[in-house]
Amino acid sequence: MLKELKTSIIIQLIFAVSIALSVIMIYAIDRYKHQQQRSAVQNLSHSYANLIETNINQALSAAFPLAALVQNQHLDEASFTLFATEMLPFYPGIAALQLAPNGIIQYIAPLAGNEKAIGHNLLTSPNRNKEAFSARDSGNLTLTGPFQLIQGGYGAVGQLPIYLDRPSGKQSFWGFVAVLMRFPQVLEAVKLPDLVEAGVAYQLSRINPDTGQIQVLSNSSEPLLVNPVANSIDIANVTWMLKMSPINGWIHYMSILVMILLSIIFTSLTTFSAILIMRIKDNQKSLKNIVAERTKQLSDNLTRLDLALKSTGQVWFELNIQSDEVLFGGQNEQLTDVNPSNIKTIFEQWLEKIHPDDFVSASNRYKQSLVSGMPFELEYRLKIKDGNWLWIHTACEFTTWDEHHKPIWCT
Repeated sequence: MLKELKTSIIIQLIFAVSIALSVIMIYAIDRYKHQQQRSAVQNLSHSYANLIETNINQALSAAFPLAALVQNQHLDEASFTLFATEMLPFYPGIAALQLAPNGIIQYIAPLAGNEKAIGHNLLTSPNRNKEAFSARDSGNLTLTGPFQLIQGGYGAVGQLPIYLDRPSGKQSFWGFVAVLMRFPQVLEAVKLPDLVEAGVAYQLSRINPDTGQIQVLSNSSEPLLVNPVANSIDIANVTWMLKMSPINGWIHYMSILVMILLSIIFTSLTTFSAILIMRIKDNQKSLKNIVAERTKQLSDNLTRLDLALKSTGQVWFELNIQSDEVLFGGQNEQLTDVNPSNIKTIFEQWLEKIHPDDFVSASNRYKQSLVSGMPFELEYRLKIKDGNWLWIHTACEFTTWDEHHKPIWCT
């Protein structure tokens, strides 16, 4: 096999094409599986992003009824506490509701645990006032954080600016309604850790407006891979980013190994088949040459035999028993008027020239030999060209039989 591979350009070309097809097949299957896996992770990430967006926006929506109450009437601490306390059970993601007239937090429900936040000015805090000014200037609900809370813990605050109508017809900034959410409690309903059990690593992050750096809000213990799937989450005037990737990687090495083994088998079988075909063709060509050479040798031998028999006055023949065709050689053209040597004639033409007194015995002896398959010898008189009768001695052996063990050729 190696000999043909080294010497045959055709085999080398087939070998190279087989390798190329195998590489293309492995690449195509790997890309298909990669796209399928990426599509599955993309769908999963999209579902979780929608769930996070829905839960956070639902929690932040608590700011609107409270803002409406502020706009319609001035609240004191007691009425705010009562109203906010009644609202909280309907918004399970909220840790506290706050009112911040002129940007200063004055009312918190529940107050327990949040006492330190009272008096905090949202507009003057140097590390977190950018989002407060953004909310005030845009008039839209804006999510700030998450960050370390003054009262302790880690959380984010949704700030909704309130503008009141003045007698002059202009609106003036009253302050903020703030919705406090603690991390990671606000994300518990989403159940991000379940992704790890499903074999997916994740990271929830945002761009910190103060530092311009990525701030991780929640992530798995397993690191993300290069080029993860990413879905943006639009929440209250800000954007979060949810990224996911399979823990075991995008590349399935075991699958690639199996495909490589199959490709090796495919290349080997293809090359081996091509070598076999080449060998068969070479053998057929060699066989044809041998047959041609043997045929020429046989023809030469027959020619020499024919000359020898002519010189001794003898005749050679081959009889096809099934077709009654006879091939003559030697001195037959001098004895009979049958066709010249190497010309097929009909057996009956020869039988018609046997003397009537010898025909029955010669015919019976011939038929017995056909049944037994044994060689036979016959002596009979044969009419020759000049019309006289010549005694002929015929010896014959059966050389070929068919599948039913019946003789075919007699020589």
